[in-house]
Amino acid sequence: MIFRAILKNGFVTWLFGMAVFFQFFVMIYNWDNPDVNAGWGFLGYLSLLYTIVGFTTLFDPIRYIEKNR
Repeated sequence: MIFRAILKNGFVTWLFGMAVFFQFFVMIYNWDNPDVNAGWGFLGYLSLLYTIVGFTTLFDPIRYIEKNR
């Protein structure tokens, strides 16, 4: 039941969206520092966000859960 509510409300997507937003500002702040690889961290978080959004859009887990009860 909780799994359905999390997927239906997009809590995971919202949570990763906030993490990507934070990583973007960390990347901008550390842009001139060659010792910090903040751009790769941002790219990793952004690709994870796109993967989650694409998976939930194409797969539609709520319909799959209800269909396979």
